[in-house]
Amino acid sequence: MLLAAVFGAANASADEGSEEKPHVADAAGNVHYSTFYAGSRDHDYLDVIAVWLQFNKRNDTIRVTFKVADTRLLEKPSPDWSVQCQLRSDFMQWGDRVGSALAQLRYFPFEGRLVSNVTLQMSNPQRFVAVEHSFVITYRAMGAFSFEFARQPLLFLGDEFRNFDAACIEIFSPFGMPTPIFNDNYVQSRANYTFGDLKPLPAPNAGSEPGKAKKIRGTDAAGPEGVAATPAVIALAVLALLALRRRD
Repeated sequence: MLLAAVFGAANASADEGSEEKPHVADAAGNVHYSTFYAGSRDHDYLDVIAVWLQFNKRNDTIRVTFKVADTRLLEKPSPDWSVQCQLRSDFMQWGDRVGSALAQLRYFPFEGRLVSNVTLQMSNPQRFVAVEHSFVITYRAMGAFSFEFARQPLLFLGDEFRNFDAACIEIFSPFGMPTPIFNDNYVQSRANYTFGDLKPLPAPNAGSEPGKAKKIRGTDAAGPEGVAATPAVIALAVLALLALRRRD
């Protein structure tokens, strides 16, 4: 009951998502393996199952949860694969597209760790906006990872996410050099999530007992500068492959 009061209450937004009612959904077992790949076909961390957005009324934050068939291999990723999972959407204001939004988890071997970033790419004027966020991942079968960020700062720029593309892709990159061998899962959805009219809970009284801090694992608020620090050859390869998948 408490969780329902804080996350995803039915009267919070008509667009509110949940694990049972996600904004993006796909059946298990839909990973596309490259013709050139001869290894085991158990890279289930690429298998997108569901993605949904929820409003935390207590903290006035938005949480994006990304569920895949298995996250356990991401705890100790292979040094030979560059892995990236992301949710991209149109970013809207008053019904007009003003840019795009991206929540992304990546592992590049030379970085040696999982890195998350949430960014807005605004159209007029053209600029990147790094969104401060927390990141949590649970390592298990049918595991998930989530990004959570404040709603109020976004309201100066927009009020809705629309048209979602969820993708997980990996490129065989021994010694950090990408090859033509890649595996991926790509899912599209025409759903939307409006956050401009969401109502947070009233602030607690000054004399009330403060809530306990929540320790999270894997937080990284890397923005565009973090992306720029990666070798352009891998970043461009990932973007090119995702562009090809969008045209399929």
